[in-house]
Amino acid sequence: MHFFVLLFVILLCIHQSLGIDMISVNHSIFGNQTIISSGENFELGFFKPGTSKKYYLGIWYRNVIPQTVVWVANREKPLSATDMMSAELKVLDGNLVLITESKSLFWSTNISSTSSNSLVATISDDGNLIFSDGLNSTPPLWQSFDHPTDTWLPNAKTKYDKRSNTTKKIISWKNSEDPSPGFFSVEMDQSNRQFLLKWNRTEMYSATGPWNGRIFSLMPEMSLNSQRYNFSYVDNENESYFMYSVSNSHKIRLTLDVSGQIRHLIWVETLMEWQLFTTQPRQPCEVYASCGAFSICNKESASFCNCLTGFTPRSDAEWDLNDHSGGCVRRLSLQCVAGKTKGGFLRNSKVTLPEHSQTVTASSAEECHSICLNDCSCNAYAYDTSVCSIWNDELLNLRKLSPEDGGGSVIYTRLNALDQALGEVLAVVALCSFSYIYYRRKMAKRKGTCVVDVFSGLIVLPLATGKISPSVFLFCLNQIKRDISNSCFLILANQQSTEGNPVPHWTEREAQNLIYENDKQDIAVPFFRLEKILAATDNFSDAQKLGQGGFGPVYKGIFSGGQEIAVKRLSSQSRQGIGEFRNEVILISKLQHRNLVRLLGYCITGYEQILLYEYMPNKSLDTFIFEDQTLSKSLKWKKRFDIISGISRGLLYLHEDSRLRIIHRDLKTSNILLDQEMNPKISDFGLARIVEEKTTEANTKKVVGTYGYMSPEYALEGLFSIKSDVFSLGVVILEIITGRRNTGFYQSKEASNLLGYAWNFWKEERALHLLDHSLLESCNPKEAMKCINVGLLCVQEDPGDRPTMSNVVMMLRSESMPIPKPNQPAFVSRKYVSNVSPALSAKPHSSSKVELTITMEEGR
Repeated sequence: MHFFVLLFVILLCIHQSLGIDMISVNHSIFGNQTIISSGENFELGFFKPGTSKKYYLGIWYRNVIPQTVVWVANREKPLSATDMMSAELKVLDGNLVLITESKSLFWSTNISSTSSNSLVATISDDGNLIFSDGLNSTPPLWQSFDHPTDTWLPNAKTKYDKRSNTTKKIISWKNSEDPSPGFFSVEMDQSNRQFLLKWNRTEMYSATGPWNGRIFSLMPEMSLNSQRYNFSYVDNENESYFMYSVSNSHKIRLTLDVSGQIRHLIWVETLMEWQLFTTQPRQPCEVYASCGAFSICNKESASFCNCLTGFTPRSDAEWDLNDHSGGCVRRLSLQCVAGKTKGGFLRNSKVTLPEHSQTVTASSAEECHSICLNDCSCNAYAYDTSVCSIWNDELLNLRKLSPEDGGGSVIYTRLNALDQALGEVLAVVALCSFSYIYYRRKMAKRKGTCVVDVFSGLIVLPLATGKISPSVFLFCLNQIKRDISNSCFLILANQQSTEGNPVPHWTEREAQNLIYENDKQDIAVPFFRLEKILAATDNFSDAQKLGQGGFGPVYKGIFSGGQEIAVKRLSSQSRQGIGEFRNEVILISKLQHRNLVRLLGYCITGYEQILLYEYMPNKSLDTFIFEDQTLSKSLKWKKRFDIISGISRGLLYLHEDSRLRIIHRDLKTSNILLDQEMNPKISDFGLARIVEEKTTEANTKKVVGTYGYMSPEYALEGLFSIKSDVFSLGVVILEIITGRRNTGFYQSKEASNLLGYAWNFWKEERALHLLDHSLLESCNPKEAMKCINVGLLCVQEDPGDRPTMSNVVMMLRSESMPIPKPNQPAFVSRKYVSNVSPALSAKPHSSSKVELTITMEEGR
C-alpha cells in the first residue's frame, strides 16, 4: 500500500498538468488535472505548499513562478497523500464537492439547489471560481469571490451584507506552508467606510482609515498607484462593498500576510517577480501580538520577534516559517516554595506594556515588586505614577520602542533563579566591554593626559544599586587599570614624536608663494584683501554664520555693491592645511558646470585661509533632508529626483567631461549646496585629486574623508578611483530617498547602517518602503524604484560592479533602459573582502602604511 502511495505522489509531482476548461456533471478533475481560465491567467487544481505533506484544492496564477496561491477550498481539512489517490472535484447532488472514493467529504459549495444536468464550474480570467446552472447563469449559484481566504483580487467584492448582517472576512494563512486560518483577519467597517484588522477575530490593531472617495485616509501611498487600478465604494439597500479594478493587464493583489500585515503586491513582468508596494500596518511590530506570548517585538532587530530572557520558542519549526503565534514558553519552570518563587526579575525598559493587566494597591515600587514576587502566578509587574500593575496570564503585545519613538514604560519580567544568574554574568561582560571602549575613546582625546577616574561613575553607580557584587567590579577595574597603563605609555610616546613638527601657521608671503607655485597663471579667480571680507561679514559675526563645515565655519557676506557671497573660513583646529586649500583654489577655478559651485575668489593672510563662493540661499542638502522636518516635507519627489539627476551630471562632468579628470573624494549631502531654484551644486574640493585623462584610479598613504561615505577599497586600502565617488553618490541617493543618514540609526547586527537597511528591504521586495513618508503623496513609484536600484548598484562592494557616471546618468534619464539587479552592498557584512579590479590590485600598497583621517558627520 505504501508503495502505491509513494508512486502516486511521484507521478503527481512529475506529470504535466492536463488542463480542461470546466467541471460538469460528466467531467471532474483529480490528481494533476486542472481547470484553466480562458485567458490562461489562473488555474485551479491540487497543490502542496512548500515542504508540507498535505494537499489542498486551490487557485493560483498560471504563469507566475514561484506558485502564487490566491484561494484555498479545503484550508481547514487538508488531504493526505492517501486521500489524494482517490480525491476528486466533481458535481454531486447539486453541489461542487471535493470527495474521496470512501465518500469522505473534504469540501463543498454547500448550497441548496435542484439537481440539474447543466450545472458547471468554471474559473474566470480574474481568478473567480464560478458554479452556475449553465454557462450564462446570472447571478451564479456560488462563487469563490464570496468566500475569500487570504487574498483580495481585482473585481472581487469585500462587503457587508445588510440582509444577513454579516461581513466577509479575509483571514491569513497560519504560516507559509499551512493555509489553515491564522490569527489575523480583515473585515469591513460599514459605518466608517474603512477596513479593520483584527487579531483572533476580536482585538482590533489597525485600520485603513475612512474612504474619502479616492484613498483610505491612513494609506496616502495608494495615490501613487492610481494609474494602475481604481477603487470604488457602493452602498445600496442590500449591501455595501468595496471593489477595485486594474488597468491593462497588470497583476495586482492584496494579501493578508502571516505577519498580520496587508501586503499590496504588483507583478513586474520584466523582473518576473512580485514587488511589494505598501503594507498596513507599516511595521510588523504594530500588529497585535505579532510575536505571540512571552516574546518581544523589536523593529530594530534583525529578526523582529525574540523570546524574553528565560523563554524559548514553543515551536522552532513554526518560527522558521515566520509563524510566531505559538509564542514562547519558559526554558525552566519557576520554583514556588511556600507561595513565593525563587529567582528575580529582569528590567525591560522603553517598551509598550502588554494588554490585560491587573491593578493592585501598592504605595511604592518596592511594595509592587514584593506583591508579584510573593505570587507564584505573577509573570511580570510595572510601577508607574503610583500605579502597580501585574500580569498573571500570558504577556501579549510587548513591544520595544526605538529612540525615534520616544517615551516608553518599564516592565519587570519574572526570571527563574538560574536565568537570573546568567543575566548577571552577561551584564558584567557588557559593562566591562562598554567601560573599555569608553576609556579608549576618552584617552584618544586627552593627548597624553592619563585620567583614571573617568570610570568612577561607571563603577560606583552599579555598586550603589547593589545589582552586581563588589568583587565582580574589582575584576573589571583591574582589567581597565591594566589597559590604562599600556595606553598612556603609547599616547605619551606618540606625543613626543610629533612635538618636533608643530602645525605650521603661514605668513601671507609664505602662503602666497605656495598658492602660486607652478600655477600662477592658471588661477582664474581674484585675490581679496582680508579687510574687504571682514567688512562683508561684519567681522565674522555669529549673526552672519551659515553653518559649520568639516574644515571650519561658513559665513554670509555682502559686498558694498550688494553682491552676496558665501565665505568659507578655514578653522585653526582643522586638519586641512595649505595643500588642501591650494588644491581647492586651483581645481575649482578651472571648473565650469551648472551643478558645481562657483568660486569667486580667495584670501590668505597671517593665520587666515578663506574661500569665497557664490551664495546659496538654501544652504546645503543635509539641512533639508535631515535637520528640518518642515523643509524635508517641502522637498517633494520631483525636486528630489531633479537633485539626484543634477548631482549625477556634476559628477559625470568631473570624471569625463572637464578638462581635468577629477576625483572628488568627499561627496556627501553636506557638500551639496542648493541655489535659489533648488538646483544642486557640488562643493568642497579640498580633498579632490586630479588624475591623468586615461587614469581612473590611484592610491594614497593618507586616507581622508567622511565616515559613511567612503568606499571600502579607499577606507581600508587607500585605493581611490572614480568608482569611489560613485560609491559616495550611491549613499547620497539612498539618503535623499529615505531622509535618513547612513550612520547611527540601525543598531541590529545585520543592518548597522542605511546600506544594510536598504538591502534588507530590497531582498524582501519592499523597496518602496524605504521612501521618506513625506514623499508618499508626491512620489512617482517607477522613478523611485529606479533610483533605489541605481543607488544600490553604486554601493556594491566590488568597484568593478559599480556603474560609471555615464551609465548612472543614462539609467536615470532613460524610460526603457534595462537596469541590472545589484549585488550586496559594502559594509553590510562586518568583514570586507577585497575584490577590486586588476588595475587597483596591482598597486603596490601592501607594504605601505596608510594614515586614516575620518570626518564624523554630525547635525548642524
